[in-house]
Amino acid sequence: MAVFIPYGDIDKFQDKLQLAHKFQLTNAFVSATFSSLATPETILKAKEWFALIHDPMWLEWQLPGNKLRFGAVLYSKPVINDQPGTMCYFIHGRTEEDGMQWFEIYHFRLFPETLKQENGEFKMDIEDADGLSMAEEQFQHMSSMMIFDFIVRLNSPRITDFRPPEDLSRINKKRAQLGRFPLCVYQVVDLNKEIKH
Repeated sequence: MAVFIPYGDIDKFQDKLQLAHKFQLTNAFVSATFSSLATPETILKAKEWFALIHDPMWLEWQLPGNKLRFGAVLYSKPVINDQPGTMCYFIHGRTEEDGMQWFEIYHFRLFPETLKQENGEFKMDIEDADGLSMAEEQFQHMSSMMIFDFIVRLNSPRITDFRPPEDLSRINKKRAQLGRFPLCVYQVVDLNKEIKH
């Protein structure tokens, strides 16, 4: 497992993940992020829709036609002048056919209010956990833009459909009796049926 956060921070990540309200994004919801469905003006105006639904919250998704799995724990943390900042543990990885698993974990801060368009691309400021600019980190920038888009649409009831989580209480009770960890309860996030059509 490749980890790009200090090993001492893994417990902090796991604590946030345990407390997080969990959302599983469908392929249709994820695919919409890679479609040009909005004008640049609309995307820039969407900054006001960026707000965490729960604090912390976990998003989980897979790119269509790709074995890589992605996840992000998002939580707020006061920064300068007690203004809330959005922190993100971003994870990606896969399980190989031989049973081997690998995952990479990054930790950074998003600044959605800085979203701008430069040379036909959208960018926003991000910093590492120590407050240093990550201007050259392309992978984190790409992931931060995906997360921005997901959160904006999660807050837009006109285009987003939430499916209630399964009731796993009976299964988890049995798992507890067997000494196993409980299964996580996910709320499934999909595109509104009208938008899909």
